[in-house]
Amino acid sequence: MIIFGIDIGLTGALAWIASDGQMGVEDLATTEVRGENLIDCRALATRVREIAPADVACLAVIEDVRPRPMGNADKHGNTMHSQGSLMRSRGHVEAVLAIRGIRLEVVQPQSWKREFGLLRKKDAPAVDKDAACLKALDLWPHLQGDLARKRDHNRADALLIARFGQMRFA
Repeated sequence: MIIFGIDIGLTGALAWIASDGQMGVEDLATTEVRGENLIDCRALATRVREIAPADVACLAVIEDVRPRPMGNADKHGNTMHSQGSLMRSRGHVEAVLAIRGIRLEVVQPQSWKREFGLLRKKDAPAVDKDAACLKALDLWPHLQGDLARKRDHNRADALLIARFGQMRFA
């Protein structure tokens, strides 16, 4: 079985963990359509087929991303445009997985983050995005090269989401 963890978004990532121990992580491919960046559905579908041929059982786990009330836009950094983009990206990812016939599990961010100690404690500062990288490197030190950039917290999230799926749904 191959379990995919997908951190949705234009700077998101695709991770996979196979039952034989093979694994990997990479950025989601994007493409420009009429001046707008979008998830490259064709590239994602091709990559999923390369990683998991049709005769291999698969599971995909994604975070339950949702629009937030606009009153919190300044607090969360989500504008109406970024929320629309995130929901569009979710739809693209879900469509690719559905076409491939991959079972999908949607998890709450709090669920997988709690599992790995990444939730902010009440009245404490926000958890640093580097915390996900550090946790992923604790679990998979051989992936240091894949988690070396400052923006690789998205890759770390995808890996941890895949691991959460492996622990809960496989």
